[in-house]
Amino acid sequence: MTERCYRCGSANVRAIKMEMAFAPLKAEPVYALGTPIVCLECGLVECSLSEEPIRKLRERALLQAADTAAGGQALQRIA
Repeated sequence: MTERCYRCGSANVRAIKMEMAFAPLKAEPVYALGTPIVCLECGLVECSLSEEPIRKLRERALLQAADTAAGGQALQRIA
C-alpha cells in the first residue's frame, strides 16, 4: 500500500475490514460494515459509510436534536 497517513506521515497504514458501531446518546447503535484505512503508528482511522448507516445516524441525530430542544441532553460534536 502506498498511502500515507495525513496526520503523522507514516506509510504504515492498512485497510482493515471491520464492523463498526456508532452509538448516539440515548439511541440504539447503528452498525456498519466497512474497510477503513488505519494508521498503525498514530491510530488515525479514516472511513466512508454507505447510505443506509448515514440515513440512520441522520434520523437519530434529528430525534436527539428535537429531544434537546425539549430539554434533553445536548449533542456533542467530535472534532
